[in-house]
Amino acid sequence: MKNIISRIWLIALIIVSGACSPEDGEQGLPGQDANVTISPWYDVSFSDSPAVNTHFFLETNSNNLMEVVHGNAVVLVYARATVVDEESEELVFSIPIDLLTKSYFFVVSGEDEEEEGGLLIIGRSNDGQPHVFDDFDQVRYVIIQSNNIVEQSINIESSYEELINRFDILD
Repeated sequence: MKNIISRIWLIALIIVSGACSPEDGEQGLPGQDANVTISPWYDVSFSDSPAVNTHFFLETNSNNLMEVVHGNAVVLVYARATVVDEESEELVFSIPIDLLTKSYFFVVSGEDEEEEGGLLIIGRSNDGQPHVFDDFDQVRYVIIQSNNIVEQSINIESSYEELINRFDILD
């Protein structure tokens, strides 16, 4: 798993150091920077049956997702889970994440003539045993144009809270 995470960070660093474009990104949610696209929260449903590996494909119509594929942007993916207890709170965590017996990560899929572009969210067993992948209910992505990362000194390892404060995102 550490090897996968290392590779993902290496890819992110390569993307950040790649060619920058002076073009503005597509319009995002109110209060967003023009070069940052923030998706709404999307419901996620993995199989209810225990499995060793599972996936969920989130089809998007974001033109900025192709910028990620071409190396001109970085995508951050967050998952949200509702913990039902006395206070019923929502937890948000970034993907990729390792949860001891299972892990979640994502792959960006580019648009072509046959398929829409999107994010493939993958759940994988770390111990080879079948598990139910129900650790979160929703996902959202944030696409940051690489020129914006450099100009505004954005730390792509920022927590979700830091990110929503930085870009005044309404949750």
